[in-house]
Amino acid sequence: MIGDDDGELEARSPSHQAHRIRAAVMLYHGGRDARTPVAHGHAMRDALERAGNPAEWLFESAQGHGFAGDSGRAELYERILAFLHKHIGESPQPGSARGPAPRKKSPQPGEREGPAPRKKKPSAGEREGPSPAETPPA
Repeated sequence: MIGDDDGELEARSPSHQAHRIRAAVMLYHGGRDARTPVAHGHAMRDALERAGNPAEWLFESAQGHGFAGDSGRAELYERILAFLHKHIGESPQPGSARGPAPRKKSPQPGEREGPAPRKKKPSAGEREGPSPAETPPA
């Protein structure tokens, strides 16, 4: 954690803000997570439950911070899909009115992906357009 003011840290702690969360929540945690202590996952789950918003919970003792291995990821993704289906509805079928957006074509070598770069605005004292030396005579 960043900071040393216990009161401020507690006030910003997600588990102390659980009463403000109204959306459905899914938490998943690995028992071998070296980055986020397992106690933090349990604290958030318990806080949401006390707030009347029990979370969907997946705990795998053999997993770390990110679920690894084909079977671990497959189970996680299946649970995520079930959670989304339950809370936002069935995934649209391809070709339906709400079907997935068409895939963008991949950029070819040398092509840029994303929006065109923005032009730099002139700063105070700079002119926009060609300099007088570049302006052809009339």
